[in-house]
Amino acid sequence: LIYQIIQEQLIMLAMWQEKTDFYVTTNGETIPAALDKINDNLLKLNYQNPLFTMMADKYWVKEYVKNIIGEEYIVPCYGIWKKVDDIDFKSLPQKSFLKSTHDSGGGVLLDKSQGVDVKELKKRFNRSTIEKKNWYWHLREWPYKNISPRILAEQYLDEGTGHEIHDFKFYCFNGVPHYMYI
Repeated sequence: LIYQIIQEQLIMLAMWQEKTDFYVTTNGETIPAALDKINDNLLKLNYQNPLFTMMADKYWVKEYVKNIIGEEYIVPCYGIWKKVDDIDFKSLPQKSFLKSTHDSGGGVLLDKSQGVDVKELKKRFNRSTIEKKNWYWHLREWPYKNISPRILAEQYLDEGTGHEIHDFKFYCFNGVPHYMYI
């Protein structure tokens, strides 16, 4: 039953991310998607598996995946730091990608050929900016509550053209892909 509930919630989350306003069929009845968000929020508040925190932390999830299926399946990491002043920019490659371990969509391309704007990076990754993006306090996303905000440098990925790669997401249930998001 719990698995079925989680599965339904993930389907609804996928639809919500698509910003759909149409109705969702759940357990044979049709209801407005917005009303079903109540169940989604109850699940967020009450189902607190510590593994979820590891999955939400961008550094620890890499360690988890590396231990389960191998290091060749993760984007290489150049380092992790608590603040910009700790980063040795000379040790990083020409291009790398900096991001926080606890948020989404806030990454920065570091291209040393265009210079390193440490002042701008400090503004982006300062303590108060980082702490304001804690999804636990904004949306009550429990897995983010205990993540220690840090800065992660990863290999920059492109398609060989200099442009960012396309991000594909597959939503799988019982090991079978049901939805794809590009």
